[in-house]
Amino acid sequence: MNEQEKHQLRTRVAERLRLAGPEKVDLVALPAMKVHMEPVTLARKDQLAASIEAAFDARIDRTRVRKTPTPLDDASLLAVCRTCRGACCKSGENHAYLTRAVLSRVKAEQRMANEASLLESYLDRVPEAAYQGSCIYHGSQGCALPRSMRSETCNRFLCYPLKQLGRDFSSAGYAQLAVSTVADEEGRMLLLSDGETRRVRPETWKLASP
Repeated sequence: MNEQEKHQLRTRVAERLRLAGPEKVDLVALPAMKVHMEPVTLARKDQLAASIEAAFDARIDRTRVRKTPTPLDDASLLAVCRTCRGACCKSGENHAYLTRAVLSRVKAEQRMANEASLLESYLDRVPEAAYQGSCIYHGSQGCALPRSMRSETCNRFLCYPLKQLGRDFSSAGYAQLAVSTVADEEGRMLLLSDGETRRVRPETWKLASP
């Protein structure tokens, strides 16, 4: 999408929402996953198991992940991530950022009897297929791990576009348009205005429910 197309899009949004002009519409470009799914091999699962076992044997883990404040609510954050479909998950590879600190937390919260039970629980949640070149848990429905079993990195990380979003989220007279880098695909554009997040198809201006 070139600058002229961005301006036209912002203008149409402003007209549709009866805003003062395109300058009241902030367009934020999102990264995007656009790769194929592939079966998760036994070798990948073995690498995950080895990574978890190594984390068990590691010295005390003092990893700290700082959470960046954002005006967006949880539902809006999830909607944006679904639009991108997990570009940030690629660096999870076969370790999923499962450090000693994460594993110790999960083991205590789920009252696991031993480390072997915890390892089995993580291996059982590996999907049959995952995105090519992405985290082993990055399946067709998103992360195959429940949030309580994910690393602090996965639960707290905000990409740069997410940090941009949220300004004037609840203010009247402003709007933000989150557009994926593969916005030609259905479901890759979000409209954020008046505290609501809605998927939008500009060619028809059909707004979906949040």
